[in-house]
Amino acid sequence: MLRKGLLYFNARLKMLERRQQQIRDLRVKHEKLKGELEDVKNKLMLDPQKWIGEFEVEPDLDEESQEYLEALAQVTGELEYCVNLCKSRVMMETCFDVEATSLPHGGPRELRV
Repeated sequence: MLRKGLLYFNARLKMLERRQQQIRDLRVKHEKLKGELEDVKNKLMLDPQKWIGEFEVEPDLDEESQEYLEALAQVTGELEYCVNLCKSRVMMETCFDVEATSLPHGGPRELRV
Protein backbone atom coordinates (compact mmCIF):
# COMPACT_ATOMS: atom_id res chain seq x y z
CA MET A 1 0.00 0.00 0.00
CA LEU A 2 2.84 2.40 0.85
CA ARG A 3 4.50 1.62 -2.49
CA LYS A 4 1.32 2.50 -4.40
CA GLY A 5 1.10 5.77 -2.50
CA LEU A 6 4.70 6.62 -3.36
CA LEU A 7 4.17 5.76 -7.02
CA TYR A 8 1.06 7.96 -7.12
CA PHE A 9 2.92 10.83 -5.40
CA ASN A 10 5.88 10.48 -7.77
CA ALA A 11 3.61 10.48 -10.86
CA ARG A 12 1.72 13.52 -9.55
CA LEU A 13 4.97 15.37 -8.84
CA LYS A 14 6.24 14.68 -12.37
CA MET A 15 2.96 15.94 -13.83
CA LEU A 16 3.19 19.16 -11.81
CA GLU A 17 6.84 19.69 -12.79
CA ARG A 18 5.95 19.17 -16.46
CA ARG A 19 3.08 21.69 -16.18
CA GLN A 20 5.35 24.26 -14.53
CA GLN A 21 7.92 23.82 -17.31
CA GLN A 22 5.21 24.28 -19.95
CA ILE A 23 4.03 27.45 -18.20
CA ARG A 24 7.61 28.81 -18.07
CA ASP A 25 8.14 28.06 -21.75
CA LEU A 26 4.84 29.69 -22.72
CA ARG A 27 5.59 32.78 -20.63
CA VAL A 28 8.92 33.21 -22.41
CA LYS A 29 7.26 32.82 -25.81
CA HIS A 30 4.44 35.18 -24.78
CA GLU A 31 6.87 37.91 -23.66
CA LYS A 32 8.92 37.54 -26.86
CA LEU A 33 5.77 37.86 -28.96
CA LYS A 34 4.65 40.95 -27.04
CA GLY A 35 7.99 42.57 -27.91
CA GLU A 36 7.61 41.59 -31.56
CA LEU A 37 4.10 43.04 -31.58
CA GLU A 38 5.43 46.36 -30.31
CA ASP A 39 8.05 46.35 -33.08
CA VAL A 40 5.56 45.67 -35.86
CA LYS A 41 3.10 48.24 -34.47
CA ASN A 42 5.90 50.82 -34.75
CA LYS A 43 6.74 49.74 -38.30
CA LEU A 44 3.09 49.94 -39.30
CA MET A 45 2.73 53.26 -37.47
CA LEU A 46 -0.18 51.93 -35.42
CA ASP A 47 -1.38 53.44 -32.15
CA PRO A 48 0.97 52.15 -29.41
CA GLN A 49 -2.08 51.53 -27.19
CA LYS A 50 -3.69 49.22 -29.76
CA TRP A 51 -4.27 45.70 -28.38
CA ILE A 52 -2.92 46.62 -24.92
CA GLY A 53 -4.18 44.02 -22.47
CA GLU A 54 -5.95 42.03 -25.17
CA PHE A 55 -3.50 39.12 -25.00
CA GLU A 56 -3.35 38.66 -21.24
CA VAL A 57 -4.54 35.84 -18.98
CA GLU A 58 -7.24 36.59 -16.45
CA PRO A 59 -5.46 37.71 -13.28
CA ASP A 60 -7.75 35.73 -10.96
CA LEU A 61 -6.51 32.34 -12.24
CA ASP A 62 -4.06 30.36 -10.09
CA GLU A 63 -0.73 30.54 -11.94
CA GLU A 64 0.04 26.90 -11.10
CA SER A 65 -3.26 25.47 -12.36
CA GLN A 66 -4.12 23.57 -15.51
CA GLU A 67 -6.69 26.26 -16.32
CA TYR A 68 -3.96 28.91 -16.27
CA LEU A 69 -1.79 26.80 -18.59
CA GLU A 70 -4.68 26.39 -21.02
CA ALA A 71 -5.56 30.10 -20.90
CA LEU A 72 -1.91 31.08 -21.40
CA ALA A 73 -1.64 28.71 -24.37
CA GLN A 74 -4.81 30.24 -25.85
CA VAL A 75 -3.75 33.89 -25.55
CA THR A 76 -0.21 33.08 -26.73
CA GLY A 77 -1.64 31.42 -29.82
CA GLU A 78 -3.87 34.43 -30.50
CA LEU A 79 -0.94 36.79 -29.96
CA GLU A 80 1.24 34.77 -32.33
CA TYR A 81 -1.48 34.90 -34.99
CA CYS A 82 -1.77 38.70 -34.61
CA VAL A 83 2.02 39.16 -34.77
CA ASN A 84 2.23 37.01 -37.91
CA LEU A 85 -0.56 39.01 -39.58
CA CYS A 86 1.19 42.27 -38.76
CA LYS A 87 4.54 40.94 -40.01
CA SER A 88 2.84 39.89 -43.26
CA ARG A 89 1.46 43.39 -43.60
CA VAL A 90 4.92 44.88 -43.04
CA MET A 91 6.39 42.58 -45.68
CA MET A 92 3.64 43.45 -48.12
CA GLU A 93 4.14 47.18 -47.62
CA THR A 94 7.94 47.06 -47.80
CA CYS A 95 8.06 44.76 -50.83
CA PHE A 96 6.10 47.28 -52.86
CA ASP A 97 8.01 50.31 -51.64
CA VAL A 98 9.96 50.97 -54.83
CA GLU A 99 12.10 54.09 -55.23
CA ALA A 100 13.59 55.33 -58.52
CA THR A 101 17.06 56.84 -58.32
CA SER A 102 19.08 58.38 -61.12
CA LEU A 103 22.71 57.72 -61.68
CA PRO A 104 25.20 60.63 -61.86
CA HIS A 105 25.69 62.36 -65.22
CA GLY A 106 22.09 61.82 -66.28
CA GLY A 107 22.63 58.11 -66.93
CA PRO A 108 19.94 55.50 -66.98
CA ARG A 109 17.65 55.23 -63.98
CA GLU A 110 17.91 52.42 -61.52
CA LEU A 111 15.05 51.03 -59.43
CA ARG A 112 15.79 50.33 -55.80
CA VAL A 113 13.55 48.01 -53.85
